[in-house]
Parts: sequence; C-alpha cells; structure tokens
Amino acid sequence: MTKPVRMYHPTNLDGIAVLPTNVARMEANGWHADRDAARKADPAKPAPAPAKDPRPKGKADRIAAIRAAMFEIDPSNSGQVTNDGKPEVKALEILLGWAPTKAERDEAFEAQTK
Repeated sequence: MTKPVRMYHPTNLDGIAVLPTNVARMEANGWHADRDAARKADPAKPAPAPAKDPRPKGKADRIAAIRAAMFEIDPSNSGQVTNDGKPEVKALEILLGWAPTKAERDEAFEAQTK
C-alpha cells in the first residue's frame, strides 16, 4: 500500500534525503510494511521487565515526599498552586516523578499548615 506523506522539515528516510517541498511516497523511499514488521521485537526474546513504580510504598512515606516537594513550589506562580493555595497535583508530579492523588496532596497540605 502506498501512502502519501507530507514532509514539513528536512527528513532522512532510510538514507534518502527528503526535502520539505517534496511529497514523498512511502514505497518510493523504501519504507515498506514488511520492513517495519521485521523491525519488531523478536518473539523468542523475553519481554523486558516492567519499570519499577517510583511511588513510595507506605502512605506515610508518600505524604512525607509530598510535603518535601511542597517547599519547591512557588506560591506566587498561579500555574503551580490552586486558588485556595494548595499545590497543583501536576506540579507535584513533575517534582516527585510520580502522580500523587488529590487526597494525598490535601493530607500533606493540612499537615504542612498545622
């Protein structure tokens, strides 16, 4: 099957330079479905181990990590805090490397402000 592909940036497909002004056809540039199928993982190889969950196991450890991350949040930045002053979950996720729940964030916030 031939599929037209619009290139917006200079591209290199299998060693063939394709300029943005060209409309390349996948087959004309050596991009074939059978080649893509051959590039897939060998079924005889074992699957890689799943990535370790970076979230601390215990609830107390998660709350402590969230409280520590709260010191990195800039309260004057409206993108990092909610209207009521709590840190945004997304901002905490970026700092921690894992997504805390809103309940965990709220519990850590309450413990921090006592």
